[in-house]
This record gives sequence, C-alpha cells and structure tokens, in this order.
Amino acid sequence: RRRTGTALMHALHEEFRSRGITKSVLEVGVSNVYAQRLYGKLGYRCRAILPGYYRGIEDACRMVRIEADTG
Repeated sequence: RRRTGTALMHALHEEFRSRGITKSVLEVGVSNVYAQRLYGKLGYRCRAILPGYYRGIEDACRMVRIEADTG
C-alpha cells in the first residue's frame, strides 16, 4: 500500500486547522471496512448508522472527527 489516502487526509486536516475548522464529518459504507479502519486511525469515530444511505441498498456509518484544541 502506498498510503496515498492517509497522506491526502493529513493534508486535508492540515488545511482544516489553518482555517480554524475543528470538526469533520464523512459517511462510509458499512461494508467498507478498509476505509473505516483508515478513518479510525485518523481519529474518526462512527457516531450514527444511516439506513439505506447508498441508493437504498447499503447503510452508511457517519464518522466524526473533532480536532483537539492545542491553543
């Protein structure tokens, strides 16, 4: 694995920090365990299951990350 996804997410979080954004939210299919694992390592936690989110076929997990206040 090249870790491209991790690098992109770190860059995104750095941009969020520079803009003062402390909370990020994303949705990922419940069957996409690899993405859930990646996001989990980046500090995201599943906060809700969204039934039928993907075209009524698959549920999604809404994942939330809150940046720690370092100021």
